[in-house]
Amino acid sequence: MKTILVTGTSRFWDATASRYARIVGRTLAAHGFGLVTGNAPGVDKEAADAFCSHIMVAAGDDKIGIANAAREMAERFTQLALPFFRRGSLYPVRGYDAGGRAKRLQSTHEWLDRAAALCDAAVMVGGHAGGTVRSALAGGGSLAIVNRFIEMGKPVFPLPFSGGQSDEVFQNILGWWKENPVPGLSRSQFLRLALPWTHGSGDFAELLLGCLAERKDIFISYRRNDTPWLTWRLHDEMCEHFGTKRVFVDLDAIRGGDDWRIRIQTALEECRVGVIVIGEHWLDRDAKQQRRIDDEGDYVRKEIRTLLEHNKRVIVVSADGAPKMTQDVLPTDLRGLLNIQMLTVVHDTWRSVVDQIIAIVKEALLERSRRPSPLPAARIGAEPERDNPGREGDGDHADAEPPARVGAQTDALHDVDRKAE
Repeated sequence: MKTILVTGTSRFWDATASRYARIVGRTLAAHGFGLVTGNAPGVDKEAADAFCSHIMVAAGDDKIGIANAAREMAERFTQLALPFFRRGSLYPVRGYDAGGRAKRLQSTHEWLDRAAALCDAAVMVGGHAGGTVRSALAGGGSLAIVNRFIEMGKPVFPLPFSGGQSDEVFQNILGWWKENPVPGLSRSQFLRLALPWTHGSGDFAELLLGCLAERKDIFISYRRNDTPWLTWRLHDEMCEHFGTKRVFVDLDAIRGGDDWRIRIQTALEECRVGVIVIGEHWLDRDAKQQRRIDDEGDYVRKEIRTLLEHNKRVIVVSADGAPKMTQDVLPTDLRGLLNIQMLTVVHDTWRSVVDQIIAIVKEALLERSRRPSPLPAARIGAEPERDNPGREGDGDHADAEPPARVGAQTDALHDVDRKAE
């Protein structure tokens, strides 16, 4: 679980900051993040209250639900509490009552050290400090917290439309991008944080998840000689929306020296969504004039079979001219694809189909109960016993060129081309 610090203005009358703090709190709760706040009124209080309320409502109001909610809040929410005169607000207004979840600290330095150690990222909602942004960064308040996170290489997400000095911090992060980019995000992705939230939290959750991801949520299965333009356009769209850390395509994710079978197996274990790309050459034959898909050792077949057997969410995308999928065409273990509505891409429908795919993936990733299940050991790595232990047909296609956009570091993979195109 990744833990997020939410910090910002303690001006409890700031309706804009309070509204966004509550949205942030609910969003973090809904997406499985942990939360750390201070004990001041304003942003600290609103984010904590919305976060805990969301957990309680989702758990239900029976005895079991209440017990589960209490346990979940104990695991996911931490309040770092300072004495009244050091908490960042002298207004005679109480902060959020965290009860036993509050960790009592005595100094602002201790608070900052603890927050930086506990959290993987920080979100700034509003926030005020005296003087200029640069001078305030050396002092106290929200800006000092932001500065500490940046110094430690941890991502900071200031909401530029939430008031206070968040916009100045946002502009500074953009200005420092070449020296200190936000890990895991492109500059264009980070700029989406500036879009006002007219519905929900906009792209905020996807940016956080893309930045902090530790696993590949989206697995793209394809043949290298089959409609590469479609595969790579889909890959780029998925990366732009969900982040490169969450998308697996073998040529991008497998480096020279990696055991490609282990990398593929791990990606299949971790993913929640499989995107299967089918073009006009998907059913092509090998050098022996046998259909590749009929070979039990075909890695495209293995990937799809694994996705189906382990109840991953599967999206089938076909290019114009792709063969029609019927029972006669597919091997028995892949006929589950016939139950899945296929999306067909032609030039005129590209944008609408991609938007559908993004919506389906977002829905699948939001299903917290849908966790990746362990796969049997060596399912992907194991080959059927053969006289020749190598992959049949590899030698005939070992020199095939990958798409031009792929870097030279993938050249070492060609000799063991898993798809043998």
